[in-house]
Amino acid sequence: MHKKDPNFHSVLRRVIYSIDVVKQVSYNDQKFYMAYR
Repeated sequence: MHKKDPNFHSVLRRVIYSIDVVKQVSYNDQKFYMAYR
């Protein structure tokens, strides 16, 4: 259980990071869309 802990943590951080990236990209798309209108 303890051996999997750091691996799980890194996976969790990667998931959070990718979610953050997706949010940022969608936010930029929204901004571009609003400017385009």
